[in-house]
Amino acid sequence: MFDYRDAIAGFLLWLLFGFLSSMVSCDLQRFMQSHLLFRHFVGLVSFFFLFTVIDANSTEDIVDIWVKTFSTYFIVLVMMKAKWYFTIPLIVLIVFDQSIKFHINKLTLFNLETDQINVNINSYIYTRKINEIALFVITLIGFIHYMVRQYYQYSSDFSFIKLLFSHDCILSEYAH
Repeated sequence: MFDYRDAIAGFLLWLLFGFLSSMVSCDLQRFMQSHLLFRHFVGLVSFFFLFTVIDANSTEDIVDIWVKTFSTYFIVLVMMKAKWYFTIPLIVLIVFDQSIKFHINKLTLFNLETDQINVNINSYIYTRKINEIALFVITLIGFIHYMVRQYYQYSSDFSFIKLLFSHDCILSEYAH
C-alpha cells in the first residue's frame, strides 16, 4: 500500500546518495545543472523508480503510480521550500514515523494475538496519524512562511513558478 512518507524517506536517502553524483558523466552533470526541466524530469523518473522498488507487489495500474509520483514530487518540492527551522523538524518527524512503521511491522510479523500487542499496534498507528498531521501542518506553514518571505524580498520579481521549481540559492553572510 502506498504511503507518501515512505517515498519521502526514500527521497532523503536519495539526497544522501546525491553525494555520489560525481560518478555521473560530466556532460550529464552539466546538462542537469543548466536545464531546469531536465532536472525535474530526472527527479520525477527517480520517484517513479522509487515507487516501483518500494511497492514492487502493487496491484495498482500505471496511471495511479504516475499520479502518486507527481503528487509526492510536488509534496517534496513544497516541503523543501522552507527555512531550515521548518525542514529539520520535518526530517526528524519522518525519521520518527519510519521508526514507528518499522516497529509496527515487527510486532505484526510476530503475529502475536494478545490484547496487549493489539493495543500497542493501535497506539502506534494512532501516533503515526498524529505525526502525519504534524508533517502536513509544518510543511504548509513552512512553505507559506517561505513564500511570503520571498514575496517581500523580491516583490515585483516574485514568481510562484520560480519559487517552486528553481534550485538556485542566494548565499549571504546572514541566513535570514
